[in-house]
Amino acid sequence: MHTDPALDAHLDDTRQFNQQYMAAMASSPLGFATAEDALRTREFLDAAVVPLGPDRLQPEVVQVGANDPAVTVRLFIPERVDGICIQFHMGAWIIGSARASDDRSAEIAERCSVAVVSVEYRMVPEALPPAQLDDALNVIDWVRTAGRDRLGDGPIILIGESAGCTLAVLTLVALRDSGEIGDDIVGTTLAYGLYDVSGGPSQRLDTGAHAAFSDAQRLVYPGLTVEERRVPSISPLYADLSGLPPALFSVGTSDALLDDTLFMHARWSAAGNDSRLEVYPESMHGFDSFPTTMAAEARRRIDAFLKERLAGADVAGPRSRVEADA
Repeated sequence: MHTDPALDAHLDDTRQFNQQYMAAMASSPLGFATAEDALRTREFLDAAVVPLGPDRLQPEVVQVGANDPAVTVRLFIPERVDGICIQFHMGAWIIGSARASDDRSAEIAERCSVAVVSVEYRMVPEALPPAQLDDALNVIDWVRTAGRDRLGDGPIILIGESAGCTLAVLTLVALRDSGEIGDDIVGTTLAYGLYDVSGGPSQRLDTGAHAAFSDAQRLVYPGLTVEERRVPSISPLYADLSGLPPALFSVGTSDALLDDTLFMHARWSAAGNDSRLEVYPESMHGFDSFPTTMAAEARRRIDAFLKERLAGADVAGPRSRVEADA
């Protein structure tokens, strides 16, 4: 598999961190075997979130959306706003939070001069699908309508990490199918996404990760067999991907979701879309949030793609869901 030789300079740092991380995970009591276990895992991780320092761009927490229920979002709005990034956090739709992504959200806003809308979509087991997709569409509609007074009328980019990628792609497909994709959505950045909820090859080969993924997906889609999850509305790898915006896919070679990204990149391109791929050697799931030089380089490349897409945007009037239905 080809990786950029320039990334080899970051390998020693990555290997050292990986050893420490794997040792810590080996003794971790976290898991998804039951709903109770998942909620305990979420509570443990939420308690570990470190607040942003006072010198950083601080979020404005608001409830948005014309549809009920409203969705909590965290807005990071710098002095100069060249566009809007809508961010969907990682966590299998069970753990994690937009709040846990504050450091990265602020970094994107500060580096790229964009307003970041970090979405606290509803979580499993409290809210089963399609609640998450409904929340995503509700937020995008707000960004395109009432949110323009606060965020401006610049182009929009969707950002996803892990299961946030699942949500980002499902959202783009839903918008395309309803005629609302719009020229205002100019790209998406997708890091180590889950696109085959039935379990692709690299998922199945990593037995430890596959066990955790399987436990999580039984909570997200209770009662569905593995085969029943292999449908476009759940696993976007099987969707019609035509007519979608340019995408940057990022993944590490030590990620159990490696094949999800490789396959989705290929299918995105085969559908006639601009698709770019960055593969990071010996990097694990969620690696771009780690305190390593490899992670810093990955974030730099993602941000460069964001700025490129925003600079080249030719927005020809966004369409809201209300307009599309008219």
